[in-house]
Amino acid sequence: MTFWLRGVDLFRGWFRRAGVDYEQMRSILETKLLMDNRRQSTVFARNSSEENNYAFLLTLSAFFLLGAFGGLLVGFLPAFWGFTIYFGMALAMMALTLIADFSSILLDTSDNTILVPRPISSRTLWFARVLHILLYIVQISLALLVVPLIVALFRFGPLVAAGLVIAHVLTTILAVSLTHVLYQLIMRFTTEERMKNFINYFQILMAILLMGSYQLLPRLIDFENLEANTPALQVWHVFVPPFWMAGLVDAFLAEPITRFHLIMAALAVVVPAALWWATHQLSRVFVSKLADLGNPTVASTTSNKGGETRGLFFSPWLTAKGIERGAYEFTFRMLLRDRKLKLKIYPSIGYMFVVGFILTYRAIDFGNWQEDILQSRIYLVPIYLTFTILQTAFLEIRFTDEFKSAWVFASAPLRDPGPILMGAWKAVLIRFFVPYYLIISLALPLALGPAAIPDLLFGLITNLFMFAAVAAIYDKHLPFSQPPSVRQQGGHAAYGILMIFILALVGVGHYFLGKSPPVLLAAGLLLFGLTWWLLKRYAATPWSAMQD
Repeated sequence: MTFWLRGVDLFRGWFRRAGVDYEQMRSILETKLLMDNRRQSTVFARNSSEENNYAFLLTLSAFFLLGAFGGLLVGFLPAFWGFTIYFGMALAMMALTLIADFSSILLDTSDNTILVPRPISSRTLWFARVLHILLYIVQISLALLVVPLIVALFRFGPLVAAGLVIAHVLTTILAVSLTHVLYQLIMRFTTEERMKNFINYFQILMAILLMGSYQLLPRLIDFENLEANTPALQVWHVFVPPFWMAGLVDAFLAEPITRFHLIMAALAVVVPAALWWATHQLSRVFVSKLADLGNPTVASTTSNKGGETRGLFFSPWLTAKGIERGAYEFTFRMLLRDRKLKLKIYPSIGYMFVVGFILTYRAIDFGNWQEDILQSRIYLVPIYLTFTILQTAFLEIRFTDEFKSAWVFASAPLRDPGPILMGAWKAVLIRFFVPYYLIISLALPLALGPAAIPDLLFGLITNLFMFAAVAAIYDKHLPFSQPPSVRQQGGHAAYGILMIFILALVGVGHYFLGKSPPVLLAAGLLLFGLTWWLLKRYAATPWSAMQD
């Protein structure tokens, strides 16, 4: 921390000429850097709820390992393609870190009660916040850079290594400034409540795009022609920042320098500089909006009113009157209102569609797609991918920042917690399974004909059985009763791997059972009976089985 502060001290005069109270800014920045080592990263969460003064160092270690993998790419692939894949990975990881830790880094308002009433100018606050973000990402960027820089130095020489450092600095500025400009524009042109919702859904969209990019971007590269060190210039290259950075670095190596190198290098320099200038112009709006932003987890009671009405419409038919119905309605409302909960669940929904599309795209010939889908039965993939949404949502509903409010469950005169658990289970089912499975159930028969209907019915029963099995196998916790810091405890990762393995086995079993309709019917009846038995046991869960 001292090293970075001394580096900032070198620019003391420039900050003062920019209208910043340097002593105030340095004090704020020092406190923020100190707290970084005590704040657990969302991207690489640790398996402990204990406070640790070296949490950020553990995060940097994880990024160093990712950088080592990038160094292998730089070392063995042709120069341009190795740098392209590496910069794509680096930019994605830095952007993902900003998104995952956004509420605690960029939109952190926990210090407003201390700083806003004080005589601190908006420019000073903005510079402190931007420097904090920049130093945070620079440390991550350096952890990613160490191994590739060493590899580039020994393989290509000091000139290319210097170009790699320049491109990496520009990549860091691009990640920070692009994210900053987008959120400043959101804050400027919308109301506070809509801004919070927009930010939440934008985070979800970015997480989906980043996860999907790991599947889609490698398919844009023609690996059969990697021997050609640089590609011919195409229009779509202009919209891919990793190509800009790789082109800039490759310009230090290429002989002669082509038009492709000049255009990519110009974009690599001009775009980050322009975005950084834009963040400076929008600084006053950003700070004033941030001062009014309370950043609560749950939205107002008026948001998602239509969704609540539709979801609660089924309550009298699906739940027993009393405790179970109350738990269902409470959980359903929280699933619609809790922004952090949606940020944990919704990306898995988008990723489900990305994976489903890619698997289907690779398995069929679009010239005769109906016959290919029916013969390969690739349509079983979206049927069972819906279970991943259920599993993710069910595991996340136990966590909340307001977990201390769960004392009401223990203080209530309840004979057993089974009705609460069952109500929450049904809320997750109705909110996250029924809509998506209904879409699939309508789309597949329309596209493929009635041949898909038996598989849809069996898939429905199988998904319900696996969801009931998850409820029975996992540790029992009341909804919204656990702090987020214990998310990785209790062997949840092992359970997740086990359920993925079981999901694959069930999908393969369905594929072979579907060849004999009578056998498929018998298996469906058996699974239906097992599901009913598991749910009866889950609804009768005693207090002694709870882990709270």
